[in-house]
Amino acid sequence: MARIEKPIAAIVGGETLLGRELRDVLAGKPLPFRLKLVGAASGGEAGFSREDDEPVVTGTLDEENLRGARAVFLAGTPASSVKAADLLAGQVPAPLSRLA
Repeated sequence: MARIEKPIAAIVGGETLLGRELRDVLAGKPLPFRLKLVGAASGGEAGFSREDDEPVVTGTLDEENLRGARAVFLAGTPASSVKAADLLAGQVPAPLSRLA
């Protein structure tokens, strides 16, 4: 039987304080999606953060890392939110309640 993959939800600014707080709220809860962390910086390099003394890698803020995301949480700077909105133009994420 084929394994069905959960949809993706991205946190833009996953390395920020707000992004970490959002991850803490979601941690340990059964989620109908899997989280993908996307950095708020647009320098073209992956970022690093720490969670429970473990390194966490965040992807770059680009179209490829947002592609396929059914929901996007904006936890970065206003500039990163505008860039994410520009990158997502034309994509219409479905409400998460419809994904379960």
